[in-house]
Amino acid sequence: MNYPVLAHIKQPGNEYMHIIPTAADWDAQKDITQHWSGVAIFPEKNAQWQHIDNDTANREKNTRIAIYSLLAALAIGLFSYTALLVDDISINVFAAFSLLGLLFSLFALGSELGYQNDMVKQVCGAVSNGGCDKVLKSKNAKGLLGFTPAHLSVAYFATLSILFLLTAANTSLFYTSAALSISGIVLITWSLYSQAVVVKEWCAICLGIVAALAAQLVITAVFIFTTTSITSFTDALTLNGFTFFACIFAALALGIYPIKQFIAKHTRLQQQSTELKKWKTDASLFVSQWKSEPAVNNDTWENDLVIGNPDAPLQMTVACNPYCGPCAKAHKKLDELIEQFPNRLSVKIRLLFPKADKGNILTIAAAQLLQLAASNITSAEKQAMLTDWFEWMNLEKWNGKWGNKIKDKNAEEAMQRHSKWIEEAKIKFTPTFFINGRNLPPRYGLEVLENLIPSLAEEQDMFILSIPKEQSRAQLS
Repeated sequence: MNYPVLAHIKQPGNEYMHIIPTAADWDAQKDITQHWSGVAIFPEKNAQWQHIDNDTANREKNTRIAIYSLLAALAIGLFSYTALLVDDISINVFAAFSLLGLLFSLFALGSELGYQNDMVKQVCGAVSNGGCDKVLKSKNAKGLLGFTPAHLSVAYFATLSILFLLTAANTSLFYTSAALSISGIVLITWSLYSQAVVVKEWCAICLGIVAALAAQLVITAVFIFTTTSITSFTDALTLNGFTFFACIFAALALGIYPIKQFIAKHTRLQQQSTELKKWKTDASLFVSQWKSEPAVNNDTWENDLVIGNPDAPLQMTVACNPYCGPCAKAHKKLDELIEQFPNRLSVKIRLLFPKADKGNILTIAAAQLLQLAASNITSAEKQAMLTDWFEWMNLEKWNGKWGNKIKDKNAEEAMQRHSKWIEEAKIKFTPTFFINGRNLPPRYGLEVLENLIPSLAEEQDMFILSIPKEQSRAQLS
């Protein structure tokens, strides 16, 4: 099966399609996939998926990969350079496990904060499904005052790594690191006991940290009994070395704390945003809110400023100021929606201008647009001239292209209709959006509506019959 897959999720009172990026996500997202109905849509081989949200996610992913790769290359470069200067296999291998321990500690901290990339998911899935999550969120992993084992593990291995980078200038720093690694016996025992006895689940990331601690303990033992002696080893230890370690460790632990808090908050906001997006793409909920919005006249007039299929089931009306920047941005998005849903959506433009002020630039621009609309131009030309207007918002430039097509100079009646509609609809700002005769609910924008259009078009009977009785189905279609 090719991935990503669209899985049909059926929960009580809610159905939707959910993206499953990889096979491992069926287990990783168990809280969602447990409601899978058994229906899935998967792409053909070599198929490509184009969607603005997916493209944005891919760009962000590629940026993260580039940053991580740069940091990894920098770390490996510094370690390699230091290893050449030190030229001691015991010290260099010890440092390599410091780097490995730091990597696993970062994975643990990321999982604790709710962030897992594909690599972390693969590592966690290598031992047991869901074991990492259960262990890292267990009572034993809560820590004290916000300083969790994963947090302190990152600070510990990062401190060992910094000490290694300074070892070429001061070899005694290795003795400090090696002495501290002996305390790893306690941490190894506590971690294995917590996983095997308390939680009764194995965490691959935690086992990776245990392996790094155990390897450093073995290296220290081998170094003491083969390269030096216990007496020589203890004589090389200095109070300054331990003080230096403690200062760096404390600085890193305290420095990581606000970063961790920021990431945790950001992750929560992302999760809330995802839930809100699912809520906003529920068509029945949209219709329920839409029904409570004020109704407006949805009639289509003669020579109206309509783009798209006039018989489309979804008919949007937009109140615009001819020189409104946000209106121009909205019009660009509306053009995209019309192109994406040519048989499902049409758009009517209602112009806001001071009708009594004939010399006002808004009134002059509105008159020109309405005169051209009444000059027997095609629907495609009508859409093109509106697109050009909102792209340029320059009357001289626009007239240079469209002025010679204006045949009907009398737009007084059309201008009266627009002014009356704007007044009756009580337009306070532009752009203001209406769909099928009612205000677009305030929590919904064009970006959200894009995901709702297919389902709203399918539920058009419920959507249309909710219009007040004085507005007929013919008027809305």
